[in-house]
Amino acid sequence: MYWQQVKSENRYDTAIETFCLKGLNQETVAILESMHTKGTYSSCGYFFYDVRKSEQPDVKLLETARSSERINKTISREDE
Repeated sequence: MYWQQVKSENRYDTAIETFCLKGLNQETVAILESMHTKGTYSSCGYFFYDVRKSEQPDVKLLETARSSERINKTISREDE
């Protein structure tokens, strides 16, 4: 059972890193880089891991969005 969990985590880590490298648009990359610069997260993968382990992922995403720097100030924060 333990080794199955380890394999599952390894597959998750690989999938997230691939997604971070190839599956994100430039705006999302800019937001994640901003959070990295501020020291909020050390990597794109850690950000998604933190959301995944949260008891309330939707709340975690909302809190993170509210604390990140705005990219497009011509639209509302909620739309962004």
